[in-house]
Amino acid sequence: PMLWLLKRYHPGTVLLVGAAMGIGLGMPSTFLRTYAAELGIARIGVFFTVYSLAAIITRVLTRRLPERFGLPPLILGSMVLLLVNQSAFLLVRSEWMLALPGAGYGIAHAILFPTTVALGSGAFPNRYRGLGTTVMLACYDFGLLVGAPIAGWIVHASGSLGLAGYPAMFLSLSTMLAVVAAAFAFSSWQARRRRPWSAAA
Repeated sequence: PMLWLLKRYHPGTVLLVGAAMGIGLGMPSTFLRTYAAELGIARIGVFFTVYSLAAIITRVLTRRLPERFGLPPLILGSMVLLLVNQSAFLLVRSEWMLALPGAGYGIAHAILFPTTVALGSGAFPNRYRGLGTTVMLACYDFGLLVGAPIAGWIVHASGSLGLAGYPAMFLSLSTMLAVVAAAFAFSSWQARRRRPWSAAA
């Protein structure tokens, strides 16, 4: 039974990482256009062009890193990059400056998505690996589902309080990612006391 399998092979805090990843990576496709309009920027194609190119190049250049360092350090590093990259949006003043957060998002996405799915699904035996992958993708989709409404609420609530809506959203998103990264780091540290991080994959 699926529930029994999930209880027995629970992948732990990496499920939180999967949901946080959906919230963080889903933000640009929902809010970048309105944020750019607020800044008076008519086109946002630079962001997604740089995003895609950075992701492809990063995937090629980092393909051997999981074998060398293990999955948890790469997840933590890309989570930190993703949360720090929220500040890059606050530096944007023109169309070409969207390349800065675009590059950061592309690098973080290229590392975070496959390593998170691999670590979460790897908690399941080979014969149930498909279920593990589905669970991780469901966590990502859950993050997409709840992330946009929460972020939108932050933008509107901040505006009603006299605060800048989008900076408040970026700060809140960074804080959430930091909390999840800290929880994952702690659980990974506990697991490392029992076995090396490189064996976690």
